[in-house]
Amino acid sequence: MYEKIAYIIFGVVIGKLLDLYIQRRKVSIFKATILEELEEIKYRLLLICRSYERSIQIYALNGIDSDVPLKLSNPIFRKHYSDIAIKLGASQRQSLSLIDSCVESVNSGIDKIEDAQSRTVDNLSDDALKRWGNLLKAQYINAATAYWHVNYHLSNKDLPFLDIEDSEEHRAYLSQLKSSEEHVEKLIEGARENLKRDNFE
Repeated sequence: MYEKIAYIIFGVVIGKLLDLYIQRRKVSIFKATILEELEEIKYRLLLICRSYERSIQIYALNGIDSDVPLKLSNPIFRKHYSDIAIKLGASQRQSLSLIDSCVESVNSGIDKIEDAQSRTVDNLSDDALKRWGNLLKAQYINAATAYWHVNYHLSNKDLPFLDIEDSEEHRAYLSQLKSSEEHVEKLIEGARENLKRDNFE
């Protein structure tokens, strides 16, 4: 009698331990897969930045680039974030949520570019061209900032902490913003000094 009870208890304990192992294994796999997806997003953001750089150079020569970057996607994060959130630290959750917002922001920017592109082609006034250039510059900085956040998370997987103002990390973020703004101006100056529209045909 007692022996049967002991076997039942032992079986229940083994079952619970097995369930716990399987759950931890799934969480570990999901976490690793989300990090792999971030690597892909980082690469795609680099391509988006390169696309905007080209468009900015063409704008500097009073032209409008017909190409538009492809949008980002993060299906693994969207599907499995809730499965791993409870196992993450606060800074990891905040960082991943911020990156998800960055993905949405970059995609929204691409929508704005697509919408403005046709309207600007139909109205090549100085004001329209200036608005087009300002939009391109803003979306380049937006994509470069998203790239910085993704890269920062991947370089600090265990503690991607950004909250404290005037911290070393916050200063690095502000430095990146300034660097992106300066890079845009250099692109425009360099295009006007060294390039012609024929270079992009």
